[in-house]
Amino acid sequence: MNTLIQANIFFFITSVVTIVLAIGVAVLLYYIIRIARNVEHISEKIKIESDHVTRDIHELRTRIREEGMKVIPLIGFFSKFFTKKKESAKTGPRRKNHKHEPSSEEGESDL
Repeated sequence: MNTLIQANIFFFITSVVTIVLAIGVAVLLYYIIRIARNVEHISEKIKIESDHVTRDIHELRTRIREEGMKVIPLIGFFSKFFTKKKESAKTGPRRKNHKHEPSSEEGESDL
């Protein structure tokens, strides 16, 4: 009789654990499905926006081809700000003449 009670307890505990695990797996699947739907929605938005960007770049290239000659003077104007002037080989690098005043750290003592 004792083994019969132990068998009933074992089957009862096994049933409860199986039900709890089944509920846990169902909840996990529910969240996985929601995440998959969100990923699909996000990928659709990325696809649509990438098509928009492609169209915008195509329009920009078309405008540059049509109005390219209007842009060339502006490029030259702005390139002056970003390029360095070349130094003459005969004169060497240009330096400003500043008198160097020794600081107290370079040799003067405060005695």
